[in-house]
Amino acid sequence: MGVFVLAGVYEAGAQPKKDFKRTVTVRGEASRQVSPDQATVNFSVVTRSKDPNLARSLNAEAGARAIKSVKDAGVPEKSIRLQNLMLSPAREWDPDTRKYNELGYDVTRSVQVTVDDLDLVAGVVVGVVESGANRLEGVQYRLKSDTDIRTMVLADAVQSAKRRAEAMVTALGGELGDVLTINEEGMSVPAPFVAGERMMVQKAMADESQALPAGDIEVSATVAVTFSIR
Repeated sequence: MGVFVLAGVYEAGAQPKKDFKRTVTVRGEASRQVSPDQATVNFSVVTRSKDPNLARSLNAEAGARAIKSVKDAGVPEKSIRLQNLMLSPAREWDPDTRKYNELGYDVTRSVQVTVDDLDLVAGVVVGVVESGANRLEGVQYRLKSDTDIRTMVLADAVQSAKRRAEAMVTALGGELGDVLTINEEGMSVPAPFVAGERMMVQKAMADESQALPAGDIEVSATVAVTFSIR
């Protein structure tokens, strides 16, 4: 009986080799500093009385004085917004009797002021405190629009990824190819906040002509890019 051997026959179960595509995936990071151009001042007027109607009346008067001071500082009325108006019982816990003592009623009027001219912020803060606001939540600085700075930082992050990929591939004797995938992994546009307690200290130490420090906003972005290797 003759035995025939067929050259080039695949082994049982073997698969043809697929083309192997070489790739490199890198992260790119970038950030830019930008100065804020808008601030929001948040404050409240709290009044208390045994008579709820009197508490409301006192609050309306103090609130009107505080809002007038904001307008006098140069802020237009459209930038002043009433956030909340609340009437609630005022109680105090007595550890000796283990009961609440009824103190009357609290009326709380919360107001948010949007300031487009940062030079006015200090005057607004001093004015509302001196005219009747007895609770100062703080000032938050931000950008009116962050679209342009977001776009620029993303472009910087992509270029950073490309430089990293080129450095890695070139070091191994290869050549960077086309972009296969690109993803935005993160974007941060923080809004600096100055707490009310800090502002009260600054008010006591300086006059209203000195602006409250806003600081810069650091806008950052991270991307992931996959390139082919030629």
